[in-house]
Amino acid sequence: MSVIPPLLCGILGHDQDGFLITDMLEAEIGGFDEFIAPHLRTLGDLLGCLADAHDATCDCGAGLDREVVWLANLPFREDCNAALAWYVPKPEERLDLNLELKNMFPAPDLPLRTIHLMLKLKKELPNPAWRLSMGLRRLEGDLCRVAGSHDLSLPTNSDFVVIASTPGCFYIDRFDWIMQRFGEEPWSGPPTRFPVIRRPAGYGKTTFLSAFATFFDSTTDQRLFPDIRVRYQGLPPRMLVYWLDLKDLNLAPDMSDGDIRGECLRVMMQATQGFLARYAHKLQLPLPDMDGEREKMIPYGVARTWAMKNGYNIFIAIDNYTAPFMQFPRFHRDHLPFRRIERAIYAYMLAHILLDIKIGVITRGCIIGELFRLDRSLDVIPFFDYPPFAERMQDLTYSPECAHIVGFTRGDVEVLAKEFLPSDEDAQAAVLSVIGEEASYAPQNVLQVLRDSPAAVRI
Repeated sequence: MSVIPPLLCGILGHDQDGFLITDMLEAEIGGFDEFIAPHLRTLGDLLGCLADAHDATCDCGAGLDREVVWLANLPFREDCNAALAWYVPKPEERLDLNLELKNMFPAPDLPLRTIHLMLKLKKELPNPAWRLSMGLRRLEGDLCRVAGSHDLSLPTNSDFVVIASTPGCFYIDRFDWIMQRFGEEPWSGPPTRFPVIRRPAGYGKTTFLSAFATFFDSTTDQRLFPDIRVRYQGLPPRMLVYWLDLKDLNLAPDMSDGDIRGECLRVMMQATQGFLARYAHKLQLPLPDMDGEREKMIPYGVARTWAMKNGYNIFIAIDNYTAPFMQFPRFHRDHLPFRRIERAIYAYMLAHILLDIKIGVITRGCIIGELFRLDRSLDVIPFFDYPPFAERMQDLTYSPECAHIVGFTRGDVEVLAKEFLPSDEDAQAAVLSVIGEEASYAPQNVLQVLRDSPAAVRI
């Protein structure tokens, strides 16, 4: 046989690159095209060459088993590791090594984007490839699944690291959008305007913010993330996330000015202590002394100074930023209780943060909040009357390019139903019927409908 079919071959249990490609045999075996390829006839002949190529180029020390090969024909859409991660060979897929190649793979009928053959090692390695045992693997579109388990599960937590560390869990990712808009240098100096995105309750806002922030956190294990499909310049080398949740504020219109100030500083101190405790532990660095003059202390300033002293910039993540205002039944620009609380939060919580954005200490960030229950023409966006906030933030709530970013699209729901309820088209159709036809969907509602499906596997 003079022409070797271009086959992609997976290697079960490998600890590095889990694939061999027949097109690479010439590069890995000297004189292959001229002296060896013309005489290859059977599958056993080809397997021997693949084993020689592996043994010559890989230092794993296990060697390929020259007696076992399976016909996998595993299709994959974007990530070949996704096909390999959940593959279990079946006895009927094992091939006879005497089969002739020309009969097995008649050109040009080879399926593309497919793992054609599956190989195995002579002995099991202690540490199989991490891509097959952890992290998000791409399935179709923006749908990913965490490797490491054959169980099927849905997120029950809004913390991205928890989701991406739960084997078998599905996740809809938006990292391509994040990288296209915010994955470019410079990492210091005047930054791009930070996104402000508001959605109704149940739309996965905190989960999106967690994923956004975690991706820029230089202490995160980057193996948790799926392959990024867009070109970007790489992540900043040293950035830490300061997470501020305005839902933690307990403010009321009848509070005194002193009590409002004290509550704002309490939440800032809580956020700062969380920031310092988290990163001092991760980075094995000493905590700053916060037992001094607490009355004069600016809580965020302590975190900022500590980060800068240790050579880090800051990503600012503000969650539930409209929460302090949800208590008001109606809004307008001259609504005095609204303005009073807005002014206090700006003065005691946001002003110092905005200054650091201006001078480049904070180089990336995102703000998430719930939409007020108003007609869009009456929409009130807190803090946008303050020039430093308006100059550094960009409200993308109604931007067409952002319509699909927080929440699920119809396509997201279709592929998620197909993967979570495999081999049951009636159940998949039932899910789509229940959620109806919408421009976007609240993930909380979709996930509940999937869990309630009679076809869902109970784990």
